[in-house]
Amino acid sequence: MNAGPSDAPASTHWQDFWQGGGKADQALGGAAQRAFLERFWTAFFDDAPVGPRPAVIDVAAGSGAVVARARRLLSARGVSPLCLAVDYAPAAAAALRREAPGAFPLVADAARLPFRAGAADIVVSQFGIEYAGLAAFAEAARILAPGGVFRAVAHYKHGAIDAECGENARLLKTVEDTGLIGCARAALAATYERLARKARPLADSRAEAALRAAARKAADAISAAPDFAAKATLGRFLGDLDRLSTRRLAFEPREALAWLDGMAASLAAYRQRMEAMQAAALDRSSVDAAARTFADAGFVDISARPAAFLEGGEPAAWLIGARRD
Repeated sequence: MNAGPSDAPASTHWQDFWQGGGKADQALGGAAQRAFLERFWTAFFDDAPVGPRPAVIDVAAGSGAVVARARRLLSARGVSPLCLAVDYAPAAAAALRREAPGAFPLVADAARLPFRAGAADIVVSQFGIEYAGLAAFAEAARILAPGGVFRAVAHYKHGAIDAECGENARLLKTVEDTGLIGCARAALAATYERLARKARPLADSRAEAALRAAARKAADAISAAPDFAAKATLGRFLGDLDRLSTRRLAFEPREALAWLDGMAASLAAYRQRMEAMQAAALDRSSVDAAARTFADAGFVDISARPAAFLEGGEPAAWLIGARRD
């Protein structure tokens, strides 16, 4: 399977993402994706066969967008669902408490779920389960009760989102390779060091020249890039960096340098998330392997089809479903 190892979501790049509240400015797919997912999950939960108190488990749940819909839509049917959300990143659990009140967050590996066999009536996942590999699909099958259903939206290899991730990762790496943040740190540190010993001039000419050159390279790369999320994020960062550099004496040195270090870590984590998404994206052979996992566990109504977010558009996701007989 093309998904990463089962511990991939534990990486700090996802912890950073959820600690930042999900970083809406880094969201992929845009309005078309949001509208598609709203329609898909609404149709599913409106028609899902359920008893009076179904157990709904969202695997690799992030901030709980799907489980929040489940709770709302099933409650509207007069059902009282027990909603649980599993994610490897502890910060995702904190985000879920804010975004999906009433759901119970659990920190666990999707490939080693902490539930007994047959514990769930519905298992769902949205751009998550594929990160944990084929074992996560086997776990989803294991925990579903007879009559229980599985639905997932998963990344589609070489599709629209995969391509966007690639463009974002390339731009982030290009800007990283300019050495911009390192140059900025060197220039500011030189100024603060000279200020501390009352030396003049405050600016180090070589450090300033290196900063200007790196900023020009970064600006050119950002300007030439497609209009995806990383372009906007990096454009704002470049503006913030320019203001910091211009007004560096207005900031406490330790705080200014810490901001630069934090931005370096945040942008590196952003790039790593984009690369992880590409690594997790499923091709046809991966999806067929997941389907065989359900078939081997006695499931029926197994389906896996590509979906585009816009009519006539490129495939962007896999829609995967199965039901335990």
